[in-house]
Amino acid sequence: MNLMPLSSRVICIFLAFSLSSTLALGQAGPRPEKKKNRCTVCLHHPKLMEDFAFHHGKFPFLTADNEALTNHIDNQQILWIETKHFRIGCDLKKWKIPLADKENYFNELSALAEKFPAINPKKTKTLDRWLRLHLFAERMEAFYQRFLQAMGFEDQDFGALPGESLFEQCIQGPDFFEPLKEQFLKEGPWPERFPQEVGLGKYLGSPFRFEVLMLQHDRDFLTVKDHYLGFKNDYPQRHHVRFRAADGTTPSRSLWFGISATGGETPIKHDQHMHNALLNNVGSNMLNAFMLYRIDLPSWLDAGWGHLQCRNNSEVYNFFTLGEGQASVAKDVSNWAPVVRKLVQKDRAISFAELGRATQFSHLDFDAHLVSWSKVQFLSLHNAESFSNYVLALKLDPSQSGNLSVQRKSMKSAYGWTLIQAEEAWKAWVLATYPVK
Repeated sequence: MNLMPLSSRVICIFLAFSLSSTLALGQAGPRPEKKKNRCTVCLHHPKLMEDFAFHHGKFPFLTADNEALTNHIDNQQILWIETKHFRIGCDLKKWKIPLADKENYFNELSALAEKFPAINPKKTKTLDRWLRLHLFAERMEAFYQRFLQAMGFEDQDFGALPGESLFEQCIQGPDFFEPLKEQFLKEGPWPERFPQEVGLGKYLGSPFRFEVLMLQHDRDFLTVKDHYLGFKNDYPQRHHVRFRAADGTTPSRSLWFGISATGGETPIKHDQHMHNALLNNVGSNMLNAFMLYRIDLPSWLDAGWGHLQCRNNSEVYNFFTLGEGQASVAKDVSNWAPVVRKLVQKDRAISFAELGRATQFSHLDFDAHLVSWSKVQFLSLHNAESFSNYVLALKLDPSQSGNLSVQRKSMKSAYGWTLIQAEEAWKAWVLATYPVK
């Protein structure tokens, strides 16, 4: 049964993980001869691209490359950018900054103008299409650094791991892993807390950059999903992209997120609504890619982490990762803390053990989503290093299951708590921290 959302601020996410391949690495491409085709932010200036490690040229994307996708859906309005850690496509229309948000955007644009002098924060009343692309790229790169910090790592910690070019060689060879083994013998062992194995890459452990696609119209997004992923709906999508190597193996390559501003059940009109969409879903992709995508993390942890990233930016626009066949949650509120507090007071909050048995997102109702957010918030704030160790323990457990037994063991090793002790610590924190109203 499909339910219509009670709030226009709720949007639903459907997960899919399937096999993909990749082509040649990114190519910067020539500077457009016509001024109208040049980026209004960087002007396609080669020096700026070199200094800040980005370009607007050709690069791998999904099962082909960005140019092939543009041509397949016959949409030449898509703007593309490759940054240090991301590949992003966007054809969102220009957006007028509301008066109430003027100060926030002035500050954000002022920071971006330090890199790109063509931006005039005082005179900018509308985000044009190029400016929106660069803003999202800047936000995602800043988000990437926050994720590293939350996990207790720095980008340089991943520096010794193989880059995209080596993985390109692996795809064509008779043994995908042989060049990686040779590189490990030469450069290894990896830094402390890294799994001492091959297959990891520079992007939080993922071999290739994270991919993001934001399209204005649902018809274009539907075409992309149908052709590249095999899904015949226009709901937002997270997707595990795999190599399809010459030797027949399909190792993890990268994680992708795509969304349409007019797709699904809830149109996205505000720029921060789209920002929250990326924080929730790219945040989930980062968590899953951390030290290489190898298992499905517990549904409550995945959902709770996404909610936390989203709500740290804005509590107005919430996103819920749901199972196939579910269209929406039946309700939403913007202020979650008092709701969780009331659940704790009435002894109705779902426990760590009960959450741990939920093997699919469809097993989480609205209250379970709120409790998942709260428990991830608590665990990450209580001790950041312990939270990172908890995630690592789940991902690196030999069983590669993430089941309740592994969650118990991981909680004990990271925090020194049984699940019952973790439950009591969380409840005490909620009552001491969350407001009544």
